Amino acid sequence: MNWCPKCKKEYDDSIKECENCNVELLEGNADDYVLLLKDNNEEAIFTVYNHINETTDYNVQLFSDYEKNEHEIYVLKEDEELVKKIAISFLDGELEAMSDLKNDDFEIDLDNDSIEAEYDKSATYISAKDKFEERRSSAFSTLVIGILGLVYMGFDFAGFGIFELEKGADILFKVTMTSVFGIFTLVGIITYINSNKLKASIKDEENLINDLKKFFDETITAEEIDSQCNFEDDAEELKYFERQAVIKAKIQGKFGKTDDKLVDQFIDEYYPLLFNNDEQ
Repeated sequence: MNWCPKCKKEYDDSIKECENCNVELLEGNADDYVLLLKDNNEEAIFTVYNHINETTDYNVQLFSDYEKNEHEIYVLKEDEELVKKIAISFLDGELEAMSDLKNDDFEIDLDNDSIEAEYDKSATYISAKDKFEERRSSAFSTLVIGILGLVYMGFDFAGFGIFELEKGADILFKVTMTSVFGIFTLVGIITYINSNKLKASIKDEENLINDLKKFFDETITAEEIDSQCNFEDDAEELKYFERQAVIKAKIQGKFGKTDDKLVDQFIDEYYPLLFNNDEQ
């Protein structure tokens, strides 16, 4: 059987295009499939589709309506939850470099939450040191622009400016640009002051990471983690979710409430070392 992803009408195998919708049919029965992901970002949809096909044996089908610029991935109902987790994990890890990903309305649902929400929750952790350096760099850049601008405006007010304007326009130019460069300078000063507040958090974060490393080295083993997991599937992607949950619970039990993004990033760094060593 073949079926139309738009009107859900079914045809026999000899028919390849829907007579009502004029679109290419998908294989199988309409009642067996459910929409996994839909978006107008063709590159993102094709990348996820190819990843699932290349790394798993799950039956997924791709449909594209180029007139409406809509691209969809369908999966068998019985595999929906497992493939969702694989797709979400892949989007979090591999597609975050795509600048327009977070602006798209992905329609993967996991407990009624959109993939965009899942993606935001798993955003890359930015360390306190990186935040400090970024804010300090921004402060210096803004200050340089503001101060140099004010110096030039001082020369301009003294009659040494390079622009020759009519009297009314010249006054407006001087007032406006002096205000703009003054704001730049003020913002730079405020940003610099605020950046100093991050210094204390850098040391706290370093101490926490060192404690986490020590906790991992002395306490956590692959055998212990797997003994507390209830694997329902042999796919490595799905084992990761089970193991991650157990490890995170151990960390929270030891250190209490800790930044989820920091913990997730730390687990991601240690995970391949921990379980690759176990396999070897």
